Amino acid sequence: MRQIGALAVLFPELDALYGVPNPAKFHPEIDSFVHAMMVLQQATLLSEQVDCHKSAVRFAAICHDLGKAKTPKSNWPHHHGHEKLGMTPTRNLCKRLKVPSYYQQLAELTCEYHTHIHKIFELRPETVVKLFNTFDVWRKPLRFMEFLLVCFADTRGRKGFEQSQYPQQEFALALYQAALKVDIQSIIAAGFENKAIRDQLNRGRILQ
Repeated sequence: MRQIGALAVLFPELDALYGVPNPAKFHPEIDSFVHAMMVLQQATLLSEQVDCHKSAVRFAAICHDLGKAKTPKSNWPHHHGHEKLGMTPTRNLCKRLKVPSYYQQLAELTCEYHTHIHKIFELRPETVVKLFNTFDVWRKPLRFMEFLLVCFADTRGRKGFEQSQYPQQEFALALYQAALKVDIQSIIAAGFENKAIRDQLNRGRILQ
């Protein structure tokens, strides 16, 4: 599609990644467009192995680094802040293609938070619980699992890293399982009401 100019017409947000460099130390493939395609390939492979919204996972993989085309060229090959910068092109793409709302939600969350999972061993408990709340993992656990698949694909979608392991995924799931052990009924029984219930839930989950 890119060779005939169709990509720039149909998917300009993705086409903009072509030629945008990454640090060779972390991305031997260098080019951000090449990386995006490698991540898509890995997301396809990983999502085939589990019961999930496969197309949504793959769409999120395409969108996860769109912000790299928006970072200052003077800072290249580094892309500080590309996560939030990716929100606007992702929304534009979703609006133009009229993608389902679930796809857009997963893509936007992935854009903004995928590096949180890459660095999860360094995150404070408060930050982890805030991340869980943002994803509403308590009511929408599958969406969080799908997000982790894209993060895994992001790690494997690099030249020479196609078979790499991703302990961050297992660690994130372990933290989630630990947080689930906080019993809301015992908090209510203790006399907490309204907002105080949420505050106690968060406090208990942080202490887990």
